[in-house]
Amino acid sequence: MKRSILLIVTALLLLCACQKEQATDASADELAQAVIAATAAHEFRRADDDFTENCFEAPAAPAESAVYFASDANDTCEFGVFRLTDTAHAADMMAAIHDYLESERAAVESLAALYPGDELEARLARYRDATVGASGNIVYYFAMEPHLAEDAQSALLAALS
Repeated sequence: MKRSILLIVTALLLLCACQKEQATDASADELAQAVIAATAAHEFRRADDDFTENCFEAPAAPAESAVYFASDANDTCEFGVFRLTDTAHAADMMAAIHDYLESERAAVESLAALYPGDELEARLARYRDATVGASGNIVYYFAMEPHLAEDAQSALLAALS
């Protein structure tokens, strides 16, 4: 009896774990629009494809990408959503995002050393504390205020389900 229950629980856990890794057909822009709706505190503008290709160098390029910057703020508020052709490339894309965030953090840190102030320190904190994650074939990042990042991540994951 105990083995049967253990077997059923194990099977259910495996089923749930496999379900989360399924690929989605939602476009990067559709998912980004869900994030924008959840972070209504800012207006966003989309980065062009050249920016994405040059700043996020992963061994396997994403099938689609959508990177957005707040157009109404002097501080950092940005996010990116990348749809991959294969979930096997998620770790590579996450590494490319981490490289980008580290590069931006280093640039802001250099500016903060020359021009100390609260604004640059806040920007630095957003890059340092950025959220990076993956769900199936979707990889994402949020470099924004912590409460907005939580809302953005919740909206993105809800749009995926």
